Amino acid sequence: MSAIAPLAPVVQARLDEVSGSLHAATGGGALCRIDGTGGSAKSLEGRMAALLEARRLLRRDPQADLRPLLDAWRASRDAHLARGASPAWREYDNGGVAELERLLTHPPDSSGIHEEAS
Repeated sequence: MSAIAPLAPVVQARLDEVSGSLHAATGGGALCRIDGTGGSAKSLEGRMAALLEARRLLRRDPQADLRPLLDAWRASRDAHLARGASPAWREYDNGGVAELERLLTHPPDSSGIHEEAS
């Protein structure tokens, strides 16, 4: 069994990846102008927001438990759904939840490799 590496480097690598994807999806345009019906941009924005929150937590405490953050994102998503959230909100919330679930479900091993489940 391999040791679990700190998540901060993985979070930063994911931020870099998601940031590039978000820029490509929007052409650098304003995120507030995207209505969520076109696909991935709002999901990527949610992923970026969740990763930025995770990075803030890990900067304060490199061993921080990110499960409460995931719980907060899920609660926010559920509240938005209960209020009949727009497609943009649903994409945003789902992106953030998915990104945090990915971090927590497939943590990196001691080499920093983020193994996916088969």
